[in-house]
Amino acid sequence: MAKLACCRDATGCSSFAGRSDEPCYTAGVQERSETKPATPAPIRFRLVRLIYVTAAFGISLGTFGVWGLLTGTILVGACNLKQIAIALHNYHDAFKRFPPPVIADENGRPVHSWRVLISPFIESSPFYDTYDFNEPWDGQNNSKLAPQLSRVYGCPSHGTNRGTSHTNYVAVVGPKTAWPDDGSRFGTLLDGASLTTLVLEIDSRDIHWMEPRDISYAEAVKLLSSSNVRATGPHRHETFFYTRSVGRNAAFADGSVKLIPRISPDVAGAVVVRDDGALPNHFELVSRDEPRLRIDNCLRLAVFVLIALWPLPWVWNNPHGTTPTILAEPSQAQ
Repeated sequence: MAKLACCRDATGCSSFAGRSDEPCYTAGVQERSETKPATPAPIRFRLVRLIYVTAAFGISLGTFGVWGLLTGTILVGACNLKQIAIALHNYHDAFKRFPPPVIADENGRPVHSWRVLISPFIESSPFYDTYDFNEPWDGQNNSKLAPQLSRVYGCPSHGTNRGTSHTNYVAVVGPKTAWPDDGSRFGTLLDGASLTTLVLEIDSRDIHWMEPRDISYAEAVKLLSSSNVRATGPHRHETFFYTRSVGRNAAFADGSVKLIPRISPDVAGAVVVRDDGALPNHFELVSRDEPRLRIDNCLRLAVFVLIALWPLPWVWNNPHGTTPTILAEPSQAQ
């Protein structure tokens, strides 16, 4: 009887010579190759890295992206106001006075605005030549002309007014302002042209740029001194957690455009009045606004964190995301 020799092949399995057809078993478990795949990083660490990267990207976008957009819209709005201020100066050079705030009909009803009167001095446009002063601003012919200059009288930072004919630039009218009923002259600006407001930026959604309607002295003082973030100024610096009012642009009688933050009622009154003798200190034009917490975003963040952390207990207890594999008992050898 031939003696069976026990040998071990290259795979590490032992078998009997002449019985190579038998399956090889070691301790009841079939042996596998010793070559092991690279162990991936634990899921817990990959998940934590993903959360950190997402949070960093969101915070960076919310902090820097909004501020860059805000700065651009402030500059575009200032350019529009500068163009309006230059047109008012050119009107003064031609007629030796600033335009009246409105032109009324025989019944005393305002029918035309100063914004229409200065249109020949804004840009080369057929608007003024085709405007009919024999009908009101919203007449059948005049209402069709509104889109021609709506870009100049609207600020791009006001999304609700974009693509409409509403204006964000109004005069502060009243007997003590630069806009009395018959218009003013440079000689009547006793406080100085650089300290007298001509046109103020507002966050309005209901004043058509051709409409003979502006704001009064009392309304201007209330806007400039309000502590309400939404009323303080159309330009707001918003981050994810806080919002702060930056202020509103204003064109002064010397042709300059300044960004006015929230100021006290006394300083606001001195800025819009032309001959009260009160000269506001430029150092007083410092924002007194405190940042306001955005409760809605805080709640959104809390919900996001709760959802993101919900699976962490399972991930922490099972970092590789694997479940134990139970090997079946080998079948009996034939």
